[in-house]
Amino acid sequence: MSKRIMCFGVGFVLLLGAASNVFGEVYNYWRPASGDWSVAANWSLNTVPSQPNANPHYAIVNSGVAITTTNGGADRLQISANADGLQPCTVNVGAGLDLHVQFELIFGGMNDGNGILNLGKNATAYSEHLIVGQVAGGTGTINVGDGATLTTGWWGCEVGVAGTGTINLGNGNMVIYGSNPQPCALTIGDGGHIDITGGEIKQSDPTGAFTAILQAYAAAGKITGYGGPGTVNVFWDPIGTGWTRVTAIPEPMTMAMIPLGLGSLLIRKRLS
Repeated sequence: MSKRIMCFGVGFVLLLGAASNVFGEVYNYWRPASGDWSVAANWSLNTVPSQPNANPHYAIVNSGVAITTTNGGADRLQISANADGLQPCTVNVGAGLDLHVQFELIFGGMNDGNGILNLGKNATAYSEHLIVGQVAGGTGTINVGDGATLTTGWWGCEVGVAGTGTINLGNGNMVIYGSNPQPCALTIGDGGHIDITGGEIKQSDPTGAFTAILQAYAAAGKITGYGGPGTVNVFWDPIGTGWTRVTAIPEPMTMAMIPLGLGSLLIRKRLS
């Protein structure tokens, strides 16, 4: 069974309102009395999702109240508002803290659902499979703070393949391991976009086979630098296990020069 089919199965069981899913996990919904992830009363099972967890949880955030995390996580986590006009669902990972999702971290998993993840300064987030904008009409956004790191594992990362997905790296970093099942572990669809400022994307690539794929994303404008005008550099770094690295430099600054003759005329006019 492919990963996509398994994801469909989870959604089908969810629609039926069952207490557990095809992975044997139980659904734990965000039902906040406050905005603190670590308060058990804010979760439908009265248990805080964590990783590892003796009772695996599929944590579902579909309320518009922003969450502030402590160090923690879930086996699977979906961040997506209900399709009923609610404000976007936002999860904030504080400075230096960590969000660990063992399997899938999903944004925009519902039609018209909008999910946002904000990583604070030097924060970290990990998931084996990251999906940003999972379904048509769904929207996902990840904002990576200064020095923060977003990491994906064997199943890689899909951005805007069906819905709309945006990753703003800023001065943070994105580390991508594995190459299964996509030709490259980073897949950017028609609705996907990644922007880099002072940070970088690192794709595990022992042979340099993925460099051309990432170059094609940059050429198509799916990876940009400094909000668009920057120059994106994609290169293979063979040191160690090998990486394809994507960085950006800002647009060269231009200065308006006043011709010397004109400047002299202006000065003489002021002094006359």
